[in-house]
Amino acid sequence: MKVAVFDASADPRSARRLSISTLPTIILFKEGKLYRYHGKINVNNLRQFAEKDYDNGEYESGLVPSPASIFTEIVDIFYEIFGDLYVMTIMKPLTLVVIFSIGFLISTVLVNILAAIKAKPTPVQAPPKPKEE
Repeated sequence: MKVAVFDASADPRSARRLSISTLPTIILFKEGKLYRYHGKINVNNLRQFAEKDYDNGEYESGLVPSPASIFTEIVDIFYEIFGDLYVMTIMKPLTLVVIFSIGFLISTVLVNILAAIKAKPTPVQAPPKPKEE
């Protein structure tokens, strides 16, 4: 039997993937499934769990989550960058107003810059000459 230690604080993406929210979390991986151990932590209990009790219906089980795709990686990066932003906006609604205003200002400036770059210059025409009689 192989045993491994996983540091959830060093790899928060994998911790989220495996739904690790409390420490320590003991998970048995067997035949494409995972089984979560809940109980008193000692050698005898863990050995019995790993050898025969894991599949008796008493323990939470499920399929092992598939590895992260590029989409989930992007979502995780977004969450890491903006996760605290959500909490901050709930705590202080004025923060949301300021962030929205800054975003609106930046997008308006960018739209105007892009419009100016794409605009074709119109040639300046000389005023018409007066007719001589």
